Amino acid sequence: MKKLIFVLCSLFLAVSGVAQTRRYYCEMIGRQTGFYSEKKIAFDFGTITPRDPWGDVADMLQLVDANGKVIWFKSMIEALNFMTEKGWIFQQAYSSYIEGREFSHFLLYKDASSVDEAKDGLMTKEDWDKIHNSESKRRK
Repeated sequence: MKKLIFVLCSLFLAVSGVAQTRRYYCEMIGRQTGFYSEKKIAFDFGTITPRDPWGDVADMLQLVDANGKVIWFKSMIEALNFMTEKGWIFQQAYSSYIEGREFSHFLLYKDASSVDEAKDGLMTKEDWDKIHNSESKRRK
């Protein structure tokens, strides 16, 4: 009887731990920037709605380092390798054309308990600006 209760409790704990996670998605949208070898890549985690695929909002969706400097990638595959190192899993890729420009779309996902946990180790320009603007306001 004790073994049965132990097994049931263990199963309950295992299921409740899994139930707290959910799937988060990221869309990497890339386009060639002129004749340069680098691609401009936006990382859409669903936190803001882009009004225009390559206006100021897309600039806010680029990844930055701890100093707020944009991380440039030479290809979508380089960006994909970067994201898989952060625990994201590739799901699908497709391309589209808007006003004669080719865009590459890579869909990724990660299971986590929150969007902040899913984005652990990643920071968009939007995230960096929010952190540093709130810090500067507190200092005043």
